[in-house]
Amino acid sequence: KKKNRHPNANEEDEFWKPRSEDKYVAFISGLGLGNIGSGSGSGGVGVVSNGHGSRSKDPNPPPAPPPSSLDALLRLDLALDFLAGRGGSLASARLASHVVRLVVLGRTVGRLAALPSATPYSRTQNYALQPLKDLDALLASLGAEGLAIDLMPGLDDPTEMSLPQQPLHRCLLPGSTALQLGSGAVRLVTNPHEIQLDGVDILCTSGQNVDDVARYGRHKNSLTVMERLLTWRHVAPTAPDTLACFPFSEDDPFILRRTPHVYVAGNQPRFMTKVVYGKYGLETE
Repeated sequence: KKKNRHPNANEEDEFWKPRSEDKYVAFISGLGLGNIGSGSGSGGVGVVSNGHGSRSKDPNPPPAPPPSSLDALLRLDLALDFLAGRGGSLASARLASHVVRLVVLGRTVGRLAALPSATPYSRTQNYALQPLKDLDALLASLGAEGLAIDLMPGLDDPTEMSLPQQPLHRCLLPGSTALQLGSGAVRLVTNPHEIQLDGVDILCTSGQNVDDVARYGRHKNSLTVMERLLTWRHVAPTAPDTLACFPFSEDDPFILRRTPHVYVAGNQPRFMTKVVYGKYGLETE
């Protein structure tokens, strides 16, 4: 087989490869290649630049696996270890030592699933009560660690849906509500819920008021809605129009007569914080 040599006078060599003026750039055969250049008087090709096709369209990412109850239980166990001071590192244990109260912001149980054999007028059990039993065991475990717990109701929890929501009944959580070990106690409270800790006013809601304002108003960000509620001095301005509440004829319990130091709304799309400064330099987080 004859070796490939650089032709001096021919425009193409014996392998039918066009000759450039200065140097060769090797490409394999079978490619779609575009060259920009011009022919020269000596029969060569002066190539200025060349290009080839780019990578084809990237494949779609694989679908995310559906949420698993095992994943939720694992996250819950990690949270329990942190609150009990068993976080693993000295920094996390030091941080957990400053936790004096846990406030559960509703939607803890959610809507209980009906059993397949349930009938509307049956005297037998119509709903699966395992979520309530799991919650009772969880709260009892935290209370045994000496942690004070406030349990608020929320959307779809087994209590009255109208604001202010009344506390869950003690018979739903017999184990945890009967536990009184030092500072570890479970209190069943209302929604909204106001706390005072060492002179700090904390106002907690389960989030229905924020969701309702975002649903019908122009503000969609949860923090923006909460800031507007502080400005409007009202916890639930859309009640009773689009948010169910008890009828109050003489007084409105949702009026904010003083601004809290900390305002919390649960069950929002993601965790966010913001510091809002008042007229006299006071701040609300």
